[in-house]
Amino acid sequence: MAVFSSQNRRRLACAGGWTIQLGLLAAAGLIALAPPARGVMLIVPVLPGEGSVARLAVAGDARILGKGPVHGSLYVIGSRSTLLPRATASGAIIFGGRYIGCAGLEAGYDQISV
Repeated sequence: MAVFSSQNRRRLACAGGWTIQLGLLAAAGLIALAPPARGVMLIVPVLPGEGSVARLAVAGDARILGKGPVHGSLYVIGSRSTLLPRATASGAIIFGGRYIGCAGLEAGYDQISV
């Protein structure tokens, strides 16, 4: 049986504290980026394929708002329950997003009908 000195116990406690804090920070970041149940989302392709994000959006009954900041990504407005399974199957990631159109107005679910 190993006997831990008080110094080793303090090191283990400190490492455990940092691990918990980093875990909580990562969880908060994931929650902030999680797509809403219904509303504006950013679909980002992970696997290559021309037009696959647009086909995914149309198949998921989403309305395309415009191009996203990443090559091949799109802002859409729709339902997470229909888009998420299709995105997973086609190799794309869905994030919650804010879309600001060319007029400088932010699009939200209550402003655009699906």
